[in-house]
Amino acid sequence: MIVLGLDGPFKGHPKQYRKCLPTELELILRKLRVLLKLPYKELHLVVEGQGLRAEMMRVPVDKIRKYGAEEFRSTTDDDAEKAKFWLENTIRVFDELSCSPADCLKCTVSLLKDTTYYWWKIITSVVSKENITWEFFQTDFRKKYICQRFLDQKRKEFLELK
Repeated sequence: MIVLGLDGPFKGHPKQYRKCLPTELELILRKLRVLLKLPYKELHLVVEGQGLRAEMMRVPVDKIRKYGAEEFRSTTDDDAEKAKFWLENTIRVFDELSCSPADCLKCTVSLLKDTTYYWWKIITSVVSKENITWEFFQTDFRKKYICQRFLDQKRKEFLELK
């Protein structure tokens, strides 16, 4: 969280701060967004007493479901196309909501169910926290549920040939 103190030209009654928001403070907010490389929707200002607080917006899990994100459960009979479709659909929802990579990862983990969730918990227990990123998740998910499933499916089809 970033806290902006209102010293200098902003001294006075808290109601005066609200009058400044569209001009001087909006410029400060724009500069913060550029410095932090954040989309417009991800940072907003909150006037609080005699201070001003810039907050990161968080995407609630319920909101991603309203946009079409679905839970992912894996069974041995699943095909690679199901996993690929799920991942692409989830990425599309995050793009629509302009989610940060950290929010994408957090929300995605909340969508994993049963054995898929346990798979991810095992991965995170053996990989250092610095390496657990949204990109890492996508790569490992593709390896496990798309590439490996595709190979398993083809192997099964081959063995069933008569």
